[in-house]
Amino acid sequence: MTHACSCPCGTTNFTVEKTPVARFYCHCEICQKLYNKPYSDVTVVRTKHVKLDSKLVNFNKYRLPPALDRGTCKACGKPAAGFLKSLPGLGLAFITADNFNDKSTLPAPLGHVFYHRRQAEVPDDLPKINGYFSSELIICKWALPRLLKG
Repeated sequence: MTHACSCPCGTTNFTVEKTPVARFYCHCEICQKLYNKPYSDVTVVRTKHVKLDSKLVNFNKYRLPPALDRGTCKACGKPAAGFLKSLPGLGLAFITADNFNDKSTLPAPLGHVFYHRRQAEVPDDLPKINGYFSSELIICKWALPRLLKG
């Protein structure tokens, strides 16, 4: 299934050729700053399934490697897609659910990561993962088995 996506202003349009394999809420300080929200609603797909014109996007890393190469729209400055290329043969793309034109086909969120950075408590029954390494490991646990299947 192909998904139409765009940044908030609609200038950076792109497609995701497969349904994301995982979705979670990220409370890291980078997401808080980029999205100007307490947390971001993130989906994970393989990089090869994202068709994005990189000329429309500025890419930056906001922490030391291995780091997500986060792409923001050159027009509005809002996030389009982030790419993690440090896993050989398994590039990952992280795209906010808000950028999908039709969110109804996205998987349900699996939990909250980097919850120790939360700006407020979130009253839901999803797992809440504290700590940098614990958050990174759970994202791998949620995404990698599903990516390897398809």
